[in-house]
Amino acid sequence: MTINKQKVKIFEVGVGDVFSSKTKMFWGNENTEVTLFEPNPFLYKYLLKKTKDIKNVNLFNIAISNEEKIGHLICAGVVSYIKGIPSPINEIYLNELNDILLNFTVPVNLMRFDSFDDGDIDFLRLGMEGSEFAVFETMKSRPHIISIHNYFANDYNYSFYKWDTILAWINANEYFLLSGIPDILLVNKESVAQNIVTQN
Repeated sequence: MTINKQKVKIFEVGVGDVFSSKTKMFWGNENTEVTLFEPNPFLYKYLLKKTKDIKNVNLFNIAISNEEKIGHLICAGVVSYIKGIPSPINEIYLNELNDILLNFTVPVNLMRFDSFDDGDIDFLRLGMEGSEFAVFETMKSRPHIISIHNYFANDYNYSFYKWDTILAWINANEYFLLSGIPDILLVNKESVAQNIVTQN
């Protein structure tokens, strides 16, 4: 899928590290504005080192939530997750990771997505380990394309936490839902009709 615009605004929520980022190809591209969110302080520190001199990249060390408060992040590398949210990796391991990783839990600032969303995001990439629903509950934008990392869907039959909330948003805002591995793509029907989004 291609977004046919001269300047494209991209948000990636839940980057992981440089190697797991799905927007890295746009870093340094003067035709894009990239905003990254990574709550894991260790991964954030590494990402900051790699992105601090790239003019089109903004990086935030916060977790997106549907409320603003201090939360607790269970640090499991690129699959870190908010304590109290059923994450895919924790569900796969029968909720035993919470106990195992308790000593690797750190406080994290939780902020609403609409604190950063001015209503003009073109492409949104989500890899939030179970917290994806919080974006849909507070989002102002109607991005042309939304990519949701589809964790282990075929192998483990994982269902996104509060998928009914996400699905209601998809239907209410008229998006095509294209299931896939490793991503679910949501494509704005109006963007397709206006040829803003076209097939590669």
